[in-house]
Amino acid sequence: MLMKNKSLITKILIFGIITIIVIVLIVNILSKIISELKKDKLDSNLPEIDEYIENTTGKIQKSTDGNSLYQVQSCIQKYYINYSAMFGENTITQVATEEYNKEDYKKSTYNMLAPKYIEKNGITLENIDKSNEVNILEPEIEIYKLYVLTKYNGIYAYFANGFVRDSITYDAKEFNIIVVLDENNRTFDIYPDSDFSNINVGETVDFELPDSIENRKDNVYGYVTAKYEDIAEDKFNNIRRLLLNSPEKAYELLTEEMKSSRFNTYQKFTEFINNNRKTIFLLTYSNYYLNNNDGSITFKTYNKDDKICINIYFDKFSSFTFDIEGL
Repeated sequence: MLMKNKSLITKILIFGIITIIVIVLIVNILSKIISELKKDKLDSNLPEIDEYIENTTGKIQKSTDGNSLYQVQSCIQKYYINYSAMFGENTITQVATEEYNKEDYKKSTYNMLAPKYIEKNGITLENIDKSNEVNILEPEIEIYKLYVLTKYNGIYAYFANGFVRDSITYDAKEFNIIVVLDENNRTFDIYPDSDFSNINVGETVDFELPDSIENRKDNVYGYVTAKYEDIAEDKFNNIRRLLLNSPEKAYELLTEEMKSSRFNTYQKFTEFINNNRKTIFLLTYSNYYLNNNDGSITFKTYNKDDKICINIYFDKFSSFTFDIEGL
């Protein structure tokens, strides 16, 4: 009996010691976290940061991170999937557990539109499907220019130019869309067909940012993260699609150096594509190397044979140009 009591006392002592150690570790970790938070709070009040915020608030800026690029892309994709579903079933609606119902997609599309856009254009649930201006059933989104406007209160307006492309037919239609993200509520508003062709970085534009965006269920977005590996592969495939299906846009995005050295006319460029169409069709992403020079990010993306390289030159994450080696 005495031995059992000693064994029990020993276990209790060991448990107590372990508990104390865990508590000490937790306290230390919490102290470090609080210290870092305080330090971040102090850093956020640095004169340089205050000056930057003052100089850029309410003015057009280049989008600077990949997460924002793909966050905006996901919202536009969600909008076009629901928009196209008003005119017929697509892959998303076909795999849904419930029977296809056009009225559901009319409502969801309506709920993604900004209330101000709805009011200005006289849009209702009854007339939202009166014209199919996109006519793309299986939409995929390609963004080529992205600018941002904010007052640093959690509301960001992104001005996006790009293509909505049918993943089956490869037909594409250009879009200019404003996507407003409310990071406080994880909600968004869509302004389709927005004309911002003349905006310039650093300018103040006539666009009123809302204080918040109402949760209308269909206009909620989740977190999107974009690793450099994902961006490299996505843009490699993006450029491949342009070369095969939208050579005009591909030529527009070609670096000036490559235009002057190899393709000083669009005709020469299309001849190059036609002579190498099979090789371009078979391009398969393999790997990449990255060079970041103060926001000018270069991805060297390679085909599976490592002989053909597509160099992608990002201006922050606002736009990009490219050239090709080995082909």
